[in-house]
This record gives sequence, C-alpha cells and structure tokens, in this order.
Amino acid sequence: MATARATAAEDAIRAMIDDHAAGSCKKRRIGSTDDYELTRILGKGGFGVVVKARHRATGIDVALKSHRRRSPARAGCKKTSHHSHVLHRDLLREACYLAACRGHPSVVGFHGIARDPRTGECSLVLEHVGPSLAHVLRRRGKPFTEEETRRVMRQLLSGAGRMHERRIVHRDIKPGNILLLASARAAATWW
Repeated sequence: MATARATAAEDAIRAMIDDHAAGSCKKRRIGSTDDYELTRILGKGGFGVVVKARHRATGIDVALKSHRRRSPARAGCKKTSHHSHVLHRDLLREACYLAACRGHPSVVGFHGIARDPRTGECSLVLEHVGPSLAHVLRRRGKPFTEEETRRVMRQLLSGAGRMHERRIVHRDIKPGNILLLASARAAATWW
C-alpha cells in the first residue's frame, strides 16, 4: 500500500511539473522565495519551521513551510546528498497531499512551492490561516463550549473525510495542527 501511495504522489508531482513545463493556463506552482518578504516565525515543529511572509507583488500574506535540516546521521542517512533528496521528497509528498485536497474549506490551502535560488531549498507556500487551536485554548484560559467544540469537530472531520477520500491519512492531528480563523473556520495542516 505504501508503494501505491508513493506512486500516486510521484504521479501528482509529475503532473504538476508537466503543467508548469507545458505553460498551461493554471497558476504558476513553482516560484522563488525572493518573491516573498518574511515577516515573522509562526511556529516550529519536529520536521520544519513555518514563517509568515508577504508576496511582494500582490501583498498577500502566506505561510512558508520549510522542512528542518537535521544532520544526515540524525535523519538516518549516510550521505548528505541522500539526506537532501529525502528532505525534498518529504516536502513534495506533503505538497501532493495538499494539492489532492485543494479547495476543501477545512484543509489549509496550497499555493505552490518556492525555491531559494541561493541554497536550492524548497518551501511550501500555504494559505495563511489564523492561530492554532492549541494557541487559542491557551490564550482563552477556558475550554470551548459544547457548541463551539461541535463546530470545530464537524469541520475537522469534514477535512479528514476529504483526505480519506483521497486515500491520505494525516497521522498527526492535534490542537497545534488545527488552525482557526476569526470566521469560525477550522483547517487541518501538517505543521
């Protein structure tokens, strides 16, 4: 089953690259980190760092997610080149999962990939959503009401349902990975 998922992810990456290479009418999906002005760190996780950034041309706020570089030995790799390959593979896999769920209001929006022209490192360009559920609960100091809990859970389960329709299992749903908007919309992410 893992091989089937890997093949599906590779097919999605190839399709994304083919669309880009063919000059399709779709939005450009591979850009440069130079197109963004970094404004602040939003969070750090076990596998990456997420920063808020503003697109220089449009002024739109986005979240740039970069997978954290660890030493090749800590990542289970013997060579640096293999470690870099694993890092990019994981990032592209996540991009494919987000692209497969694109358009669902309870899954964070995926805009594309930005590559740093100096280092070659890639970042996911994601919809900038509000704070995490964990942050909101800490700041509030009290639990959600039953009605609020039902609203968030309904949206969370709807997003998980979309993932499962696409044969994707999240494996890390937790309050820190559930993002909330002022409009009471909840979105799942892989942060």
